Amino acid sequence: CLLSQVAFAAPPTKVGVTYTKAGGATTVNSVYTPIVELSLPAGKYLVTGRGTVQNQQATTHTVSCNVYAGTTAQAVDANTTTVPSGEYGALAFTGVAILPTAGTLWVECIAIVQVTGPFTSARLTVTTAADVISLP
Repeated sequence: CLLSQVAFAAPPTKVGVTYTKAGGATTVNSVYTPIVELSLPAGKYLVTGRGTVQNQQATTHTVSCNVYAGTTAQAVDANTTTVPSGEYGALAFTGVAILPTAGTLWVECIAIVQVTGPFTSARLTVTTAADVISLP
């Protein structure tokens, strides 16, 4: 019986794992409202997202949203839309997040209004990245 040495490679590290979550809330004046929160393990991530502002109020409203990551509220992206009464506005987000430890990625929005504002919804889609390199 002949035995030969066979080298087995270690299984590849997982890359390309995608996490996604959607949420929504009524946005109000002077209070940032969480729209969607996604709990993630430590890692490097490509973040994309989109949202909709549904303005069923009597006047035009502006909604501003920020995407943050981790315990230090690392800024990932931001977007603003102005929506006439009875219409919809679009939001889009893209960026990278690096979480040294498990943490949260979230979208929070505020409406520039004097009364209750429009309903804002968003979906975050986050994919793991092997590395993030910022180019000059």
